[in-house]
Amino acid sequence: MSRTPVLPMSCFAVALAALTSAARAEPITFEFRGEVTEVPDEVSAEFSVGESVVGRYTFESTSADWDSSDEYGRYLYLISLEAIFGGDYTLTASGPGTDITVANRNNNTDVYNVFVGTPSGPELVPNIVPFIFTLNLHDSTMTAFSSDALPLVPPDLAAFDLDRSGLHYQGAAGGVVSFQVTSLQLATPEPGAGVLALLGAIAVAVPVWRRR
Repeated sequence: MSRTPVLPMSCFAVALAALTSAARAEPITFEFRGEVTEVPDEVSAEFSVGESVVGRYTFESTSADWDSSDEYGRYLYLISLEAIFGGDYTLTASGPGTDITVANRNNNTDVYNVFVGTPSGPELVPNIVPFIFTLNLHDSTMTAFSSDALPLVPPDLAAFDLDRSGLHYQGAAGGVVSFQVTSLQLATPEPGAGVLALLGAIAVAVPVWRRR
């Protein structure tokens, strides 16, 4: 009597374990787009109202909340952030000095804030340097969030009624290049470690299956 060949269970066990582990700690990337809405005179040589802002930031899905309050969550740190203004001015950041904060009914508002202190980037104009980058969304109706948990999918922009996003700078006089976020979406994921492990298990198991 013939037997139906069975793929080795050990291969699938290894792949399943890798998939489970990857799912628990997979980095998540959000992509954003926006438009510059306000430019102080001292940096108008580099920026202009209406020019595009595009970027992306990556964080760990398992980041811990470093604030004990039930109304305010602070999640350290970003794995990476990149923001490009007008296609030619680029900021980058990672690690200490970066975080995501989520306020739920804190001071009568819901807030989603991506914060970067002292981002890496060139002078905006001579002697004026980038100081803080923030993607900062507010909801005065307090309906954007139901808790201060870290969102693993992009918050709905329609839920917010105030946008305070901007690039703050230091120099002879401080100021901010303001922009409005028009799109916030999940980046198309690349194959993670778990997927690669599963493919590897199949590659090992199929020749064994064929020999039986």
